[in-house]
Amino acid sequence: MVHSGVDMQNKFIVLFFVFLTFINLLSAEISLTLQNSTIDLKTQTQGFIDIEAKIINSGSCDLKCTYYREAFPGDDYSSKIPGELKANGSLKFLINTVFPECGSSECIVPVKVVCKEIISEGCSGREYSASQNIVFTNARVNENNDYADSQKSYPPSEGMGKQQIISAREKLPFSVMPQLNNIEGLVNGEKSSNTFVLSNNGDCYLSCTYKVQGGNYQEELISENIAPYSKITTNVVFFVPDFCKDRCTIVTHIKCYEKASQLNVNCNPSNVYEADVSFDLVNVITPAQQIIGFVILAIIGIGALALLYFGFKFISSRITTVSKPQSEEGKRKLSAIMFTDMKGFSKEMGIDEEATLKKLWRYEKVMKQIIKEHDGRVVKTIGDAIMGDFDSAVNAVKAAIAIQNLLKKEDIKIRIGVHLGDVIHKGGDLFGEGVNIANRLESICEPGQIYISEDVYNQIRNKLKIEIEPLGRKPLKNIEVPPKVFKIKID
Repeated sequence: MVHSGVDMQNKFIVLFFVFLTFINLLSAEISLTLQNSTIDLKTQTQGFIDIEAKIINSGSCDLKCTYYREAFPGDDYSSKIPGELKANGSLKFLINTVFPECGSSECIVPVKVVCKEIISEGCSGREYSASQNIVFTNARVNENNDYADSQKSYPPSEGMGKQQIISAREKLPFSVMPQLNNIEGLVNGEKSSNTFVLSNNGDCYLSCTYKVQGGNYQEELISENIAPYSKITTNVVFFVPDFCKDRCTIVTHIKCYEKASQLNVNCNPSNVYEADVSFDLVNVITPAQQIIGFVILAIIGIGALALLYFGFKFISSRITTVSKPQSEEGKRKLSAIMFTDMKGFSKEMGIDEEATLKKLWRYEKVMKQIIKEHDGRVVKTIGDAIMGDFDSAVNAVKAAIAIQNLLKKEDIKIRIGVHLGDVIHKGGDLFGEGVNIANRLESICEPGQIYISEDVYNQIRNKLKIEIEPLGRKPLKNIEVPPKVFKIKID
C-alpha cells in the first residue's frame, strides 16, 4: 500500500507540471491594437498613411516581430518591426499603408503581426500572431473620383488623382542599396547615418523620400528630380535605439512618385512606388560601456607612454655607461685602459708615407670597430697610438686578442698594453696613474703581443681560456713601484 501511495504522488506531480506548462502556453499570446482603425479617405491628401500600433506580449519570452498588410490583391507587403518585444511588455510601432483599391465606398486592409520567440532558456522559437483590420471609408469608386455616399464629385487630392500603387504588382522602376549592411560599434542614443544609393531604372523622372521606421522620424526628401537611368546618393540619418542590445535592425521606407514630362506622356504623378531597405547595427554598446572603453584606452595609452619613458631612460643610461658624457666630468672610476701602438710607424712614414698612412687608416678602422663591439670606447688617437676605455677587464683583453688576431692577417704588428686602475674622467679624456701604467706597458711590449698588469690578470684568470706567461716585475718610467707584468700569448 505504501508503494501504491508513492506512485500516486509521482503521478500527481507529473500532472501538476503538465498543467503549469499548459497554462504557460495559453498565456504566451500577443495582442494588437491600432490607434486609429478607421480612415476617412475624404480627409486624406496623400496616397498613404502611417497608423500607430501597439503589440502586447503576455508571455514570458522576448519576441522579434514583423507586420504584414495587403492593400490590394497580391500586395503581400511586410516590414520588420524595430526593436524587441520584451516578455510581459509592449512595443509601439508604425504601420505604413497605401490606400486600397476599393470596389465600394468601404474596404478593408488586413494587418497581421507575427512574432517569434528569441531562443533562450525556456524559449524554443515558437511563433505567435495577431490580426486587425484597417477600415477605409468614403473610397472613390470610379474614374471620375466620385464618392459612393454622394452624387457630388470631389476634386482629386493634390498631385494624386486616382492613385495607382504599382510597387507590389509590377517591377519597381528604382532600386536602393545601403552602402553598409552592418554598422559596428555605435552607442545607444547616438546619432548616425548610412549612405544609400538610389538608382532610377525607369523612363520617368522620380521624386523620392525616405522615412526611418519606428520612433518620431519625419519623412525626408531624397530628391525631387531624379533623372531616368541615373543614380543618386543620400545620407539616411537615424538614432541608435535605446533598446538595442548588441544587434538590431534599422528599417527605412522609400517612396517615389513619377513626375509628369512632356517628353514622356506615360509618366503619371499618380503612380507611387515604395520599398523597404534595412541594415543592421551590430556590437551596439551602452554609454557606460563607451566610458569604460575610453578609460581602458587611456590606461593603455598611459602604460605605453610610461613604457616609452622608462625604456628611453634605460637606453640613455646604457649610452651614458658607454660614452661617458660630460655629466661624469671629474669623477673617479675603475676602468680597464688599453694603449696600442704600431711598430716602426715613424720609420715607415719616412720610407713610404702614402702606403704607411693607408696601413694606419686600416689599423684605426679595425681598432675602433673591435673596441665598440666589446662595449668599449675610443678615448683618443695620438698619431699611430690609440687609447681605449672599458668597464670590464675581461672585455678589454678580449678586444686586444681580437685586434691582434685580425691585424696579423694584414701583416700589421702592434703593441698593446692593458691595465685596470682608478682614473679620472674629465672632458671625455682619462687621467691618473692607471693611464700612465697602461701606456708604459704598451711601450715595453713586444710587437704583435699583449702585456697586462697584475690587476688585469687577477680579473681574467679562470675566466678566459688563454695562455698567460708571467714576466715578473718590470720597471716602468715614472712608476715608483715596478708592477708585475704578464704576457698573453698570441698564436
